[in-house]
Amino acid sequence: MIKRFYEKYWAHETVDSRAHASKTPQWTKENLEIIFRAASNFFKGGRLLDVGCGDGEFLKNLKQRFTARACGVDISETALKIAQSSNYDSGFISGEITDLPFKDNTFDFITIVEVAEHIIDTYSLFKELFRVLRPHGRLLVTTSDFNFLKKIIIAGLFFDKYFYPTGPHIRFFTHKTLKNLMERCGLKEISYSWNGSYLGIMPRGQILIAEK
Repeated sequence: MIKRFYEKYWAHETVDSRAHASKTPQWTKENLEIIFRAASNFFKGGRLLDVGCGDGEFLKNLKQRFTARACGVDISETALKIAQSSNYDSGFISGEITDLPFKDNTFDFITIVEVAEHIIDTYSLFKELFRVLRPHGRLLVTTSDFNFLKKIIIAGLFFDKYFYPTGPHIRFFTHKTLKNLMERCGLKEISYSWNGSYLGIMPRGQILIAEK
C-alpha cells in the first residue's frame, strides 16, 4: 500500500490541493544553501547515502557541492527512474528505508531530507540509519518544526490542510521529540538550526545533525 501511494505520488497522480505537501519537492538555491551550510562543518568526505532520495535532485546538488561518493535509496521505482535519467554517476537502489540493503557501518554521512514525516515506524527508521552509519558517522535530518507559535497558527487557521486525510505527512516533529527519538536510537545531536524562517520570527523547518 505504501509503495503504491508513492508510485502515484511521483507520477503526480495524487495531487490534492486540499492537503499540505501533496506535491513532490521543488528545490530552490535558497533551500539547498541553507542545508548545505548546515552540513559543511560536519561532512569531511567519505561515503554518503541519501535516504528517501526521490527524483535525485537533492542528491545531485549535494554531490556537486561536496564531491562525495554517493548513492540514494527510495521505495518508488517511478522516482528512481527520474533520478537515474539525470544522475548517471550515482547509484540508486529501490528498497524500504527501514530495512536498508547495506552492511553495518557502511556510510560516513547520511542525509534524510523531508522524509521522516512520511514514515510510520520512525523508531525502526532511525535504528536502521544508526546501523549503517560508521562509528562517529554523521546523520543530517530535516523535518517540519511544530514549535509553539506554529502550533497555534495551524490549529486556528490551517488545521484541515496540514492534517487532511490524503496528505503524505503522517508524523509531526518538534525539536524536542526529534532529538529524543534520535537519542533513543543511539544518535547524539551535535548541531541544530532553523531550515528557513517565516519573517525571522519562527522556523519553517529544522535541521538536526547527529553523530553515532
